[in-house]
Amino acid sequence: MKEACTALAPGGVFLFSTINKTLKARLLAIFVAEDLLGMLPTGTHDYDRFIRPSTLVSIFNDNGIGVEDIKGLVYSALSFSFKVGSDTSVNYMGYAIKE
Repeated sequence: MKEACTALAPGGVFLFSTINKTLKARLLAIFVAEDLLGMLPTGTHDYDRFIRPSTLVSIFNDNGIGVEDIKGLVYSALSFSFKVGSDTSVNYMGYAIKE
């Protein structure tokens, strides 16, 4: 992350999409998606690499980058699609701008 933040020019936009470090995310992204349903190959996700939004915001702030917006992504098994909303407990995305 530090290298990416350093490489970003002033005024540059950093787009991100990742998985929250919660028990719910671990259950849904790893156990359900990989192990139970086989939607993804086993081992696709590594819980140790999941990151809480607050931790990501701190990393950005420490590197002179301000987070402008974070939205949650909720997967709908009925429509096989993601919907954007306020629930960041599993997946989330957003953008930040370097000062």
